[in-house]
Amino acid sequence: MNAQEGREQRYMQLHEEACERGELSYRDPQTGYIVFTKLQHIRRGSCCQSGCRHCPYGFKKER
Repeated sequence: MNAQEGREQRYMQLHEEACERGELSYRDPQTGYIVFTKLQHIRRGSCCQSGCRHCPYGFKKER
């Protein structure tokens, strides 16, 4: 596993744990930024089309 895959695996774990606790966000351990969980996006009610990490609406931002 390379470093990028390790980071992605870690933030997916943090996301799942936060969702299990019913939390709307968690802190990215690498950047310190607050990241919304899918629960927050669902609560918002629509896609903002910003390419959010945990978008439950399936939006993928073109790079």
